[in-house]
Amino acid sequence: MRLFKFIILFILVFYSCKKEASVKKNGDESVDFTVEIVYRISKNETLEKILLWKIPHLRPSDAYYFLKFFSKKVNPKYLKPGDKLEFTFLNGEKLLRVNYIKKDTPFIVYRFDKSNGVYGFKRLKKEIKVDTVLYEFVIKDNLFGAFEKIEKGNFLADYVSDIFAWVIDFNTEIRKGDKALVLCERKFIDGEFFDYGKVLYILYDGKYTGKREAFYFKGRYYDSTGSSLDKYFLRSPLPYGRISSRFTKKRFHPILRIIRPHHGIDYAAPSGTPIYAVGEGRVIFAGWKKGYGYFISIRHKNGYVTGYGHMKRIRRGIRKGKWVRQGETIGYVGSTGLSTGPHLHFEIKKNGRFLNFLRIRPPSKKYLSKEEKQEFFKVKETLRHKIYEKLKKFAYNN
Repeated sequence: MRLFKFIILFILVFYSCKKEASVKKNGDESVDFTVEIVYRISKNETLEKILLWKIPHLRPSDAYYFLKFFSKKVNPKYLKPGDKLEFTFLNGEKLLRVNYIKKDTPFIVYRFDKSNGVYGFKRLKKEIKVDTVLYEFVIKDNLFGAFEKIEKGNFLADYVSDIFAWVIDFNTEIRKGDKALVLCERKFIDGEFFDYGKVLYILYDGKYTGKREAFYFKGRYYDSTGSSLDKYFLRSPLPYGRISSRFTKKRFHPILRIIRPHHGIDYAAPSGTPIYAVGEGRVIFAGWKKGYGYFISIRHKNGYVTGYGHMKRIRRGIRKGKWVRQGETIGYVGSTGLSTGPHLHFEIKKNGRFLNFLRIRPPSKKYLSKEEKQEFFKVKETLRHKIYEKLKKFAYNN
């Protein structure tokens, strides 16, 4: 019944369908030749409709049996916009091969070969070529804006932000005119760029932060002394925002209209902005806490406890007793409790005493052994040699 449906629909639409696939002929038409059709999937398209409406030369019976076999190997429901289908026909009418390539993993080819009416399946891997490139950026408004001119610059900016997440707060500590030098790998498939590889070295030269370096070594990042950039706490509990109120012993409360201590940092940010746990630990409170509105408290190692208030809501699954990872989303910015607008109240205590989070310099998580340090310094000098000329432009001084 389904085959009959395919045949009827195909006859009705064959001459009216738009040829949206790119067609390429190979060979002399006087002898056997092949026709290749490359089709990129658009939003809300199904494989069934693509086979019926979008692919010239495809017979209804081929469409039916290919769909049936494809569904056994790959769930058609998981096809996404940007995924690619490559069809090869003999003499423009006999289906020989179909390649399915996902947008997110272009180096993997799901190949369907047809021989004597029977389909075969292979999962192939394309060759990935890697080169190394050096980028130089100047900050105008924010970190992401500085990277927007290069392909997939937002991804590279994310990498840089994550690498320095423990030592630079890119919400509050960057200034116009700051510079960044990034040495990184780029990955190519069939001559086309598709992603970045390892970020090998970063120099961030900021008016507020000073010079900060990151060297890639054995899966982690270290400064020029060999000290790990992985810290017990992130520099900020928000991906973006601004400080609207700082830690102080005397602050005029805008609602209560009295002067009292403000033992925390207020970060103004749009409602719904995700809030991150600055360090791994155990949730000891998650719920409504009077003037703080929706509030979460997390106990960390070495006597530290962090608090997050005025949340719009607490993320599902975050409750008392839950262990959370560093950087995990625990809730969303709101204006609950005694609040005049969307913001996060963030506080930190050690052994019961409130601390000014902006002045904390937490220790590293990872320490190199004597032998590892010797190896690290060799890697450092190799990287420095590669970028020596660029470093001179930054007036670098060790």
